Amino acid sequence: AGGAALWSLLVVMMVTSGIGLFYYLRVIVTMFMERAVEQTVDTGMPPLPIVAGLTLAALTMLLAWLGVYPGPLIALIRVAVTSVT
Repeated sequence: AGGAALWSLLVVMMVTSGIGLFYYLRVIVTMFMERAVEQTVDTGMPPLPIVAGLTLAALTMLLAWLGVYPGPLIALIRVAVTSVT
């Protein structure tokens, strides 16, 4: 009986993840489509500076790395908390 409950939980998780992925990808596609349209129309706004783009790329990679390998960050937080108390 316990295994059946886990399979139903897995199915619910997969369905909700698919729905979330659909909506997030829709936002990303819309952003890039609008950028292509904006390039043909002069909006008067300056393009994104290269430093800002590199900063966003570095922060995105750091976020992905910490999402996959959170162990070093958790260890650092534990050391910080134990040194405070």
